[in-house]
Amino acid sequence: MRLSVFTLRTVCIYWRKGEAMKKIRYLPFGYTIAKGEIRLQPQEAPIVQNVFKWYLEGETMQRIAERLNCQEVQYNNNTAMWTKHMIHRILVCKKYCSGEKLPLLITADIFQRACILRMGKAKVPRKELSAIRAHAVCACCSNKVYFRTSGERWECPNCGMKTDKQTTENILNAICSLLNDLSSHLERLRPPGDKNNLFSLELNRLAHEISRTFDQREIDVDHLTGLLLSRSSKQYSLLDAGAYDPLTLRLKEILEQKESAWNMETDIAFFEQVVEKVVVERNGSVRLQLINGQLIP
Repeated sequence: MRLSVFTLRTVCIYWRKGEAMKKIRYLPFGYTIAKGEIRLQPQEAPIVQNVFKWYLEGETMQRIAERLNCQEVQYNNNTAMWTKHMIHRILVCKKYCSGEKLPLLITADIFQRACILRMGKAKVPRKELSAIRAHAVCACCSNKVYFRTSGERWECPNCGMKTDKQTTENILNAICSLLNDLSSHLERLRPPGDKNNLFSLELNRLAHEISRTFDQREIDVDHLTGLLLSRSSKQYSLLDAGAYDPLTLRLKEILEQKESAWNMETDIAFFEQVVEKVVVERNGSVRLQLINGQLIP
């Protein structure tokens, strides 16, 4: 295969600098230039073929890189180590099978099969996992954590916390289990003690009236007793299911509308209304902080 004028000029530049022809990396790994033509590189070409062969046999890119590190042929002269990224560059290079400007190194069928296998292994974040990621915080420092799909683990860039391996399915199932349990036991809804947003127009009116009664020079004991009993009765009636807290009331209303079991694929909207934070523990388990501040379990 003859070289273009531009390629020949580039070769001359490298040659004058004293650099060997195999160092020219504009050629894909597996090719070299000899007598003005692009040819297969005797040591590199079999490696390219083996990379596709091993990958189609089920080897991971990392494992292939480890195998090649035991051999003497390097990917380039800048490093002696093979990495999975180098393997990836070989697997995605269409020039090996195009035959247009370079000699054929593999068949189009092999390249296509490797491409299908690679795309099948690619882990595309599910939309429900994306919703969970947006709310995820570290249990150790309360900062945002990130889910690494490749390693299937949560990581906190602030404190360095890394969880045990957790599959996407395990995460989704754990959250659905917590929400299903909560939906079945609404009596457990309670805001934390430091977030009791007590608000009632009737209670507010009774409190002012009691205060005014105490300020009078002559106190009507019977009237005051009636006010105090009425206020106590009203407070007691509001204790059921955290009804005194508007956010807890809102939670109860939302969960009462949920008639079927939780499924994150279809219930993302419900999840967004109910959950404020997904607290990720070091062992990979999760807890949910609801919009009223309550933490479950």
